[in-house]
Amino acid sequence: MSYDLIIVGNDEAAPELARLAVRSGLRTAVVLPESSHSSWLTGAALKHLVSELLADRTPARQHRLRRAAAPGRLLRLIARAIVRETSDLADSLRRQRVAVFHGQPRFTTSRNLMVSDSRWNRTFFLQARWYAIAVGTRPAARHRVSRTEPGQSLEDLFCSSVLPEFIRVLGGDAFGGGMAALLSLAGVSTQFLEREPHDAVMLELARSAGVDIAAREVDLDQSTAHRIGAPAEPHIVDCRRAVGFTRDLNLSAIGVEPDENGLLWCSRSFETWCPGVFGLGDVVGFSPETAIRAADQAERIHRHILRARSLRPTMFSRPGGPSSDTSRLHPDASAGQEPAAAR
Repeated sequence: MSYDLIIVGNDEAAPELARLAVRSGLRTAVVLPESSHSSWLTGAALKHLVSELLADRTPARQHRLRRAAAPGRLLRLIARAIVRETSDLADSLRRQRVAVFHGQPRFTTSRNLMVSDSRWNRTFFLQARWYAIAVGTRPAARHRVSRTEPGQSLEDLFCSSVLPEFIRVLGGDAFGGGMAALLSLAGVSTQFLEREPHDAVMLELARSAGVDIAAREVDLDQSTAHRIGAPAEPHIVDCRRAVGFTRDLNLSAIGVEPDENGLLWCSRSFETWCPGVFGLGDVVGFSPETAIRAADQAERIHRHILRARSLRPTMFSRPGGPSSDTSRLHPDASAGQEPAAAR
């Protein structure tokens, strides 16, 4: 199956670039990874989950949630919310006539991508002239200088058998705020420290859920001192480091080496060291234009692709070329119509 552009990942900028590409006539596909969910996608799922729980805050519902509040149960709630968010994203892309595939992507060459779909126990191959890596990041604990320095990851928290009584979530923006809100609704005394919050909606939801929010740690310490019956020392969950989901993409096969945090180095046009392969969204660790918004990144990559296409037409966009009929190769995508959902 051949496309002009394949976008790998479920970060915020992925649907934006797909929309631009389809509108300009590029045959576009998006591969949604099965096991790696960007902080943006997880944050959106948490936002909807917390909103639903807040809308149904009857005493009986609150009692059931707090009695069953265990790390395993909360993980199942989060997993169901992510599945629903991913399904909504896929449906939105299909309505825009973007081919959608689910599975674990892995580069074999700079123009070929192998996708393993565990749902249907199959492996298939995709080809494209251009790729955009928009796998996003996950929150992780900062590297600690010493063992006495507080802070652990969410993975450590959910591996425990019971939830602590008092938790302080450090950073993570919408993701961290959503986790803090969910823990608070589960009966945990929760604080959220975010120095530069960007998601005002999630902050308001967290406040409604009973989370104590501050931009400085000293403010949270003072709040704790006035809270009767609260433990003196909170259990710290550190979400201040971003780690890219690039480890399983086999980027070494195309000459791209992420940094120690799994992030990509890109040019001003967000092209990586491999020509025709771009970084997009939070996974971009360094670029002269790293600070611009995700939508602006998508626009810049789109313009670069259109210029390259006008200078050198390729077999993937030529009428009557190999990409003109893919209906026999995979049930998820066919020429001239929306791809069927592989359920």
